[in-house]
Amino acid sequence: MNRELSESAVLVELDGLRRLRTAEGCIELGMYAEADAELGKIDSSCPALSRVLALKLCSYAGMAKWELMAAVAENLAKHNPNDVQWAIWWAYSVGKGQAIEAAKAILIRALQIHPNDPRLHYALCCYESRLQHFKMAKRHLARAVQLDSRLKLVALNDEDLQPLWSEIEQFDG
Repeated sequence: MNRELSESAVLVELDGLRRLRTAEGCIELGMYAEADAELGKIDSSCPALSRVLALKLCSYAGMAKWELMAAVAENLAKHNPNDVQWAIWWAYSVGKGQAIEAAKAILIRALQIHPNDPRLHYALCCYESRLQHFKMAKRHLARAVQLDSRLKLVALNDEDLQPLWSEIEQFDG
């Protein structure tokens, strides 16, 4: 009996991994609904569940299903606050589906836990720039570049930061 359960668990895991790879391929091809359908067929006991949820975020983003994306990302951010990427995804989906101010508030809360994360400072810079709060945008960008100098080049190609491009060129980093 235990052997049958063990074999069954292995089959469920293998099926989940196959569906996961299929979903990844669909996302790469821009076939977001198909990816979402594959992900929906994966058993919830799959050991790669966090990867499944991350791919769900990608498929929801591709389909512009901001409310679903926000719900999944919020859940992930609240259950794993040490992974700052979930808060960034949550803010992104809220910014697309609701309001930039609400997205900014999510990132500010995350920044209290991760004050030295360059990704949070960079994302806040983008939202502040979109809100035309350029002084705060520059402050967050300066900190982001101080923490990760590669973000200067990213910023010089980011349309959200176009009003700051001439000043960004002068940043150290």
